[in-house]
Amino acid sequence: MNAKQRVKMMNSLDAECKSLSVLADRHEKAGELDEMYQAKKEVLENRIKIIDLATNNDETDDFSSLEDEINVWESTPMKDKYRTGLNAIDRNFDGGFEKGQLIILAGASGMGKTALTLQILLSVSENHKSCFFSFEMSKHKIAGRLKQDNPTVEQRRNFILTEKGRDISELEKNIKNLNKKGYDFFVVDSLIAITNKNDSRSSKAEQVSQIAQRLSKMCLELNIIIITIAQMSKQDLKDKNLAIKNSGDVDYLADIMIYLTDGDDAEDKSSRLIHIKKNRQNGKTATETAYFDFDRIKLVDFKVAYTSEYVAEEQITMGVI
Repeated sequence: MNAKQRVKMMNSLDAECKSLSVLADRHEKAGELDEMYQAKKEVLENRIKIIDLATNNDETDDFSSLEDEINVWESTPMKDKYRTGLNAIDRNFDGGFEKGQLIILAGASGMGKTALTLQILLSVSENHKSCFFSFEMSKHKIAGRLKQDNPTVEQRRNFILTEKGRDISELEKNIKNLNKKGYDFFVVDSLIAITNKNDSRSSKAEQVSQIAQRLSKMCLELNIIIITIAQMSKQDLKDKNLAIKNSGDVDYLADIMIYLTDGDDAEDKSSRLIHIKKNRQNGKTATETAYFDFDRIKLVDFKVAYTSEYVAEEQITMGVI
């Protein structure tokens, strides 16, 4: 019997005790002493059961039967979908991301990782409170970029950003405090920029794994979404190997792994491939094509004609995308 079942049983026994007490009073007034004693005996027995249930520390309380869990699943409303606004992603997640997941977005410099997470945040903040932890780019630069999208009043109010909280302990504290205020969608740019001042001996790969583990734990405990940006190594890119630089066990800890790489057409600088390599939400994996709009600094589902080759080269060189 789990905790919820115990509480339900205690409430039922308590209600029965009240009914028996009323019945005992009636028997006493009617002079029916045997019946009165029997009713009071049953009240006493139920009270003892309630005490036993209240003080029960059965270690199996955290376990539940498959039948119980199926009943909970069937009675639970459909989960909210957090739309990214990019069909190439949304269609592989049945309309958007669900809460309780750690999402890793990886790619080389200049692929548009930050741009993609910002446009996802802007889409989500239309209906949900969201936060961007920017450890790679100034708030001023981000605000200037997002202003081009003419954000709505709701987006301006729901979207907050900060450059502080790089240490994992401070980051955890900030996320938990914001979650109490209704924020449930977070982006951290980037995973490699998060520090752990209490661990100076572990290798960078071990630190990254420990940090990812703590982020994953928060996602489950708080029922939130955290997207964090990661970098791919030059050697992996050269070998066409989809892997994260200094990743440790990140691949196993993440619920969703998305890689952003150049498209198949080497002459088309706007072409991007979105590789969905891990997906615990519904199991779907895919490689989708998207295009970078260099004028609006965002990924789109259909190819657009950008201003010039110079614009593309300049955006990449300056690290704008």
